[in-house]
Amino acid sequence: MNPDRERWNDKYRRGIHHESPSRHLIDHLDKLTRGRALDVAGGLGENAGVLARAGWKTVMADVSDEAVSRARGATAG
Repeated sequence: MNPDRERWNDKYRRGIHHESPSRHLIDHLDKLTRGRALDVAGGLGENAGVLARAGWKTVMADVSDEAVSRARGATAG
C-alpha cells in the first residue's frame, strides 16, 4: 500500500486530523460564479460540501480512502 495513504488513513481513523471549511471560501462564495469544482486533497469534504450546498457540481478526491469514505457518509445523511 502507498505509505502516504496509510499514514493519512491512520490519522483519520484515530481522529487526529480534523478540518473545517475554508474561511476564505466561505467569505468569497457569493462572489464566485457557480459551476463545476474539483476539490483535490479534499480530506473529509468540508469545502466540497460548502460548494455543493451552494449549487456547484462538485467532485472531491483524496489519497486517503478513509477520508473519502467518511466524506461520502457525511453527504449521505
